[in-house]
Amino acid sequence: MKILVAVDGTKYSREAVLWAVKIAKKEKDAKIIALYVERQLSREDYLLSDDEIDLKIEKKANDIFVKSFEDIDIEGVEVERIVERGSPASKILDVSDREDVDLIVVGNRSRSGISNFFLGSVSDKVFTYSVRPVLVVKTREKEPEIETVAIT
Repeated sequence: MKILVAVDGTKYSREAVLWAVKIAKKEKDAKIIALYVERQLSREDYLLSDDEIDLKIEKKANDIFVKSFEDIDIEGVEVERIVERGSPASKILDVSDREDVDLIVVGNRSRSGISNFFLGSVSDKVFTYSVRPVLVVKTREKEPEIETVAIT
């Protein structure tokens, strides 16, 4: 089983990682693909060379991967990290197709104001346009307990 989990350094994506790991541990030969998408460059980034931008994004992504999986027991679970640039929802869908994943796990992060009205959230877009099963995870006070998983 291949599980794609989107990470962005928020508590919502950390909760998604917790669920992805719990599900992966219940499945034989499960693999987690942790995806970080750099949404946009800052003004200062345009003064950097392409190599400097790549290094900056790689460092930021590495920090987010470490933070996302910190203190989570991933023993016995293969984890692959992928970094992309662009629209998070589009990249999540692209990578899920390219990697032929069985499940997409994303955090439910509520955005407020006019941008959410016109743009929608990443989790909404992934849920709406994915042809694969999508688990949208809300944050909880305690760690989730999963007894059995069946995905067909």
